[in-house]
Amino acid sequence: MRTRRISTTWPFPWAVVGLAALLGAAGHADVIPDLGPVGHGKAKPEPAPPSWFPLYPTVATAGADTCRIDEAQAMGTGSAANALVAFRTREGIVAWRQDEHTVAVRAIASRGSPLGERISIPVAKGAVPGQLFAIERGYLLLLHRWLQETADSTWWGIVLSPKGKPEAAPVDVGLHGRRVFAGQPLGGDQVALLTNPANPEPRPALHWQTLNASSKGGITSSTAKVALDRLVGKLDDSWAMAELDQQRGWVVLRDGTPRPYGAFGGVEQKTTEARPLIPDSAILAEVHNAAVPPPRGPKGTIYEALGMPMLERTHYGKRLEPLFLEWHGSGTGVHGMNVDPHIFWSGTHFLRPFAEDGTLYILPVDCAGR
Repeated sequence: MRTRRISTTWPFPWAVVGLAALLGAAGHADVIPDLGPVGHGKAKPEPAPPSWFPLYPTVATAGADTCRIDEAQAMGTGSAANALVAFRTREGIVAWRQDEHTVAVRAIASRGSPLGERISIPVAKGAVPGQLFAIERGYLLLLHRWLQETADSTWWGIVLSPKGKPEAAPVDVGLHGRRVFAGQPLGGDQVALLTNPANPEPRPALHWQTLNASSKGGITSSTAKVALDRLVGKLDDSWAMAELDQQRGWVVLRDGTPRPYGAFGGVEQKTTEARPLIPDSAILAEVHNAAVPPPRGPKGTIYEALGMPMLERTHYGKRLEPLFLEWHGSGTGVHGMNVDPHIFWSGTHFLRPFAEDGTLYILPVDCAGR
């Protein structure tokens, strides 16, 4: 995320699609608190708005001058390449690829420590975690499989309990041949997705997909009747979460400036009155690769630099002290010269999944002001 001022209407440098640290993978949902029994003849009180959605790192919770790395937490065997994290309250879950036939889920605390045993879920061969959302009944995990040889893209959904237990087997959510490039909870058990074709077309058809988790693990999936074709723009356009007339959706940003239209309620709408979801106090966080290639060796030999993952935080463009994301002196999520960019926010810590010797770990980073 490159931060910048964008306009007086949208005064904060916006977090857009791709910055998982802001919302713990793909965001958090409205969890309506239990109001207890309502007396006979009395109107049911309006539920209090959840104080933790959206859940962003802020100056108070992640704005310290320096950050501290806490003890890495072992989750179980598997890969970190597709690991996802999401939180509903101070407890959340992590989902990852255990092997080519299995996805694992484990409940974790906000500092990344495990809160129960690993749960193994059988999946179609090659399916991996693709999106993870907190919803009222627990979580909605989307699995994705891309077959390169046939250019085939398939998505399944699983409804999980607050502790990560699956309520039913994976369900095909009707997104064959589609790519999910943005998603957010709409409240309750609903999730909105923005999708386009997995294979390039002369004019990509942009769709709004609504998923609704129901009892016993059921998932309904519906596509908005009107394609959002006018919103298809340049490849470097980004999508910022916003609210318009109490509907959550997205505003299109081009070069940091909001376009006049966005997607709300499944249709294209003018965004003049849209309200950004990110608060002024939010900290923007991103993992950058700070590796510098070494000088050439004898006879012009070129040496490959080892990746160096750095957590970089900014607030209104002001950079805070970066942190080398290491464990026992080695960078986490390093693959040769490349660095895994994923990091997630739990409400109290940045959490970075990484794998070592076939085991998935979570590295907690404490950046709270002291």
